[in-house]
Amino acid sequence: MSLKLELKYARSQRELADIVEERDRYIKKYNEARMLLVETQTREESAQCEIQDLRRQLRRYHDDMEIVSSDLNAAIREDDANVLIKQDRNSELLLHSPAMASRTAFKAISSALQTEPEPLIVHMSSLPRTPPPTQPPSAHHSPVDVKPSIRRRPYVEIPASSRAPSFTRDVSDGDLLGQRYKLKRTISEPQVPCRSTQRKLSPATERPIIPKNKKDKSTFIPPKELVASLISHVPLFITDPPPHARCIVTRRLLLEKYGVAPQTFLGYLKPGRTSSLNKRMVALPQKRYNPALPSQPGAHGLLFSMRHHVVGQTVALFVKEGTQPLWTYYGEYKGMLCGKVTKQVFIDQADEVKQDWAQKILVQKSDEYLSVKARIRLRKCGQSVTDSNVKNEMDRLKTMPKNRQDLGTRDIIDALVCGDEGLEIIRLECVGFDRSLVEDIRREGLFRDAFEGPLPELTETESGDDQLNFR
Repeated sequence: MSLKLELKYARSQRELADIVEERDRYIKKYNEARMLLVETQTREESAQCEIQDLRRQLRRYHDDMEIVSSDLNAAIREDDANVLIKQDRNSELLLHSPAMASRTAFKAISSALQTEPEPLIVHMSSLPRTPPPTQPPSAHHSPVDVKPSIRRRPYVEIPASSRAPSFTRDVSDGDLLGQRYKLKRTISEPQVPCRSTQRKLSPATERPIIPKNKKDKSTFIPPKELVASLISHVPLFITDPPPHARCIVTRRLLLEKYGVAPQTFLGYLKPGRTSSLNKRMVALPQKRYNPALPSQPGAHGLLFSMRHHVVGQTVALFVKEGTQPLWTYYGEYKGMLCGKVTKQVFIDQADEVKQDWAQKILVQKSDEYLSVKARIRLRKCGQSVTDSNVKNEMDRLKTMPKNRQDLGTRDIIDALVCGDEGLEIIRLECVGFDRSLVEDIRREGLFRDAFEGPLPELTETESGDDQLNFR
């Protein structure tokens, strides 16, 4: 009866976690929509301001064109004026701004009035095409009477399609053209936010799902012979682990319930006050980047690293097997240093693997990586690699900024290829399973339904530690 209640409680806890996650997702979408609304309102206000500026500039533009039209009409209405209107698509008058057009027209008319025999040719492509007059020509004018057409405002009759290209070369109208182009983009084109805004506004996209058997290009793949030679002679702690030893948890719940820091390879389980567990070290590797890890709970495996945190220590091993954010408890493991990767094994790796490991050694600041960089730099400078020199160089590298280091990834790759340095191999040996941890995880509702049922009987080991082993 109590077991059924526990199962119902576990399911209710999972459902509650799903509801909380769904609520957080809707809150996030609501905040994104609010930000998008505020940005849209801001763009609309700026567009309205630009429209008002354009209207004021267009009014000034109309006034200037009316002045030019009145000046031309006044000059043509003179009794002695001899004016010939010539239609031209490449009108010189249209290549100038209104102020320049007025000035050019005054110069042309004054020169025409001074030199009477030469007729004045005014390029007026902006004037409307009017049918020839039906009344006979007057004695005071040329054979074509242009007064009725000139008195009309030329700007009003000019189509926008034929007028716009004529002012593109004018410098004085740059502000007007810039505002017109800006307004056109504001109204017609969709506003694309900057890259930083896109990250804030766009919904979180899921990462591509990578098949379980597909290794990353930067994954260190050791030879099968090397793996077999290092773990085949070590006897297994248990050949067939019970199914209840295989409990699966999420990283988020490990953080909330046990305080395991996210996105770290090594951490510490920090149980609450009501838990009977003790604080202990936990390792959380991924098989995607460490293919030589134990194949199943209770099996032995290899870890390629330069950190010695797990060497000689007993850690709780949680392994991420696939692409889902689920971590499987493999048992209690002890790390044993069993050698280094030979230069030939490192040479056979892909270039991405070499570059990835060189970059990792270059940026890490733990003592193990600092000692490697110190030895490489001493050899590069022609100094002897002694303990005192390595210690002094490590102290210097600790205080040196990353951009001031005179080492590069090429130097580290050369040292690994030549065999001067090598990646260390740590054998992970299973020494037992923590029954208390499995029970505590089960009480928290993190246990999968596929492993429901009574726990096996606890058997005391030779060491007397009845919390680490059960068969």
